[in-house]
Amino acid sequence: MCTCSVFLASGITFGVFAVNHVEPDKIKEINEHFDFFIQQIPSLQIDNVQAVQLSIWRNIITIFVIYIFGLTIIGIPVVLALLFVRGFALGFTLIENIKYY
Repeated sequence: MCTCSVFLASGITFGVFAVNHVEPDKIKEINEHFDFFIQQIPSLQIDNVQAVQLSIWRNIITIFVIYIFGLTIIGIPVVLALLFVRGFALGFTLIENIKYY
């Protein structure tokens, strides 16, 4: 459990530092895409129940895959890599949005 937390925290840390190394024109492009997405939200017809069900289903599948991989020696690095990548995405997204807004 501690090793998993270390990989997740490392991913978040690397994601935070990666934001500072992205070229300004790329950050501008990311922000334009994000603004376009935010502007589209009011016009979208979203079924809240279906969105929650889909989110729960995908997370259950991810948990199942992590559990199965965690049972094997070969799968343990895959689980750790997945935790690192999810942490990286979380850290990058949070800091990018904080800096932009």
